[in-house]
Amino acid sequence: MDYDLGNKNNIGYFKNAFNFAYLHSTRLKPYTSATELLDTSYQYWNTSTYNVVRYDHITNNWVNAGITKDSEDRYDALNICTQTGITPSGNSTTDNASFIAWRI
Repeated sequence: MDYDLGNKNNIGYFKNAFNFAYLHSTRLKPYTSATELLDTSYQYWNTSTYNVVRYDHITNNWVNAGITKDSEDRYDALNICTQTGITPSGNSTTDNASFIAWRI
């Protein structure tokens, strides 16, 4: 049987599903300095800018967590406040819980 698993025209369906799951990941933590970026299985949001970073296992670097790239082939910024519509309280523990709850 052929289920079109090798059909390149179907990649978009998988990409959209993966991007949805990725943008709604609950593996999210706040950070204030690069020294706190320890666990590469998490996405981290900066407590000053609210931009999210993730670890790129291909380049072995922390990169912006957007799903699109700019004209220089860098990942676009993903601002957790813009994504969720949540106004931060200033308490990173409370804010993180709110961001995660929105993502669920």
